[in-house]
Amino acid sequence: MGSIGNHYPVPSRVHGKCSEGASCLGLTTSVSRRGLREHYSVVRFIGKGGFGKVFLAQHCATGMQVAVKKLTKARARKGSIMSEVGLLKDLQHPNITQLLEVIETRHRVYLVLEYVYGVNLRKEICRSKKNRLWEKEAQRIFRDVLAAVDYCHRQGIVHGDLKPENVLINTEGRAKICDFGLGIRFLPGQEVTAVGGTLAYYAPERLSCRRYEAPPLDVWALGVTLYEMVVGDHPFYQGESETIRNILRGRVSYPCFVSCKVKHLISNILSRDPTRRPTLQEVLKHRWLQSVRPPSPPEPLPVPTKRAILSRMAGMGFNVLTVMDSLRRKDYNHNMATFLLLQSQALQGPVHEAAEETPWPLAGPAPSALIPWRRASEPAPCPGRSCPSVKPGGEQGGRGSQPPVTIRRTPPPVVSPQP
Repeated sequence: MGSIGNHYPVPSRVHGKCSEGASCLGLTTSVSRRGLREHYSVVRFIGKGGFGKVFLAQHCATGMQVAVKKLTKARARKGSIMSEVGLLKDLQHPNITQLLEVIETRHRVYLVLEYVYGVNLRKEICRSKKNRLWEKEAQRIFRDVLAAVDYCHRQGIVHGDLKPENVLINTEGRAKICDFGLGIRFLPGQEVTAVGGTLAYYAPERLSCRRYEAPPLDVWALGVTLYEMVVGDHPFYQGESETIRNILRGRVSYPCFVSCKVKHLISNILSRDPTRRPTLQEVLKHRWLQSVRPPSPPEPLPVPTKRAILSRMAGMGFNVLTVMDSLRRKDYNHNMATFLLLQSQALQGPVHEAAEETPWPLAGPAPSALIPWRRASEPAPCPGRSCPSVKPGGEQGGRGSQPPVTIRRTPPPVVSPQP
């Protein structure tokens, strides 16, 4: 399965080590000897997260740009890698960065992800007038984030590290959450003993109790994030020890320019008692958010367009039956990644029914608003851009990401060392 012209054996071990071309972690992935370079060209380094480095890369077959998170097996625990991969495979939502492919070599695992053109929420706040967002803008972004996290909770998944740096704002102004490296699964009513995260966004029970339910932790972090969006400052942060005391006290002050409605919402979310904290469904019904119309679920991709994509892939040398099998099983290998990238391009323009018999000129990038929610039997597409020599600005889930680069400028091709 996986790459064109390369069929690898079922995962196996030889004397306690991975055999060549087999998965050490038992992941259903593209297992490759050449690693990322087999189908991708690295453009530049983007940033560094808690568990790996993130690169901007180009998918060679389509010319579309993707984000690649590199995890080194010697540095990351096997359980952590398998957990993050498992979570991402189960999340298909227009407000969550989409997993495209998982590539495993003897020493590394590469997560190939949708690349979001834009900046993270932290930079969006800092570059706004008075270093804060207008409430109308905050409403739209916050509703996107709520929809994504509510979807995660309904799937039994807690993000675990929600903060402005892990919210990406694309060029259409829509929000997507990223970086599930600290995410966990939970059952309704289940108590957990440890969830990662960032101190400034810890809920009080995270600091004072040994066991707690997981979803209210995400809710609290969203309340802190919303405060930062509309106020331009953090409600609790004043250095490590003082931050802990402030969180445990739970006292929040509001400037005079904050409206009563958003003040009421934030105060409810930042309840010290997690049992009194609203659920995300309750937050979505708050009167401050009622003036924001939720986006309509986009129409599913027409069958003729899907056939056109498969026809295009056949012309590129893919085995159509193998591609369909990869999609059905959600293998997240190179077959599936190529289909998802071509599918996102197809969302940009009409595809004639005759396209399945004739060469199909692919359109430009797909706007995030057109990404459909996943049906039970298929993965969702993700946006990308076919622009081989452009180095776009943006963020992609990593601390210390580099400043954005103007999208319209076209510098000469960049040759970067492979990760």
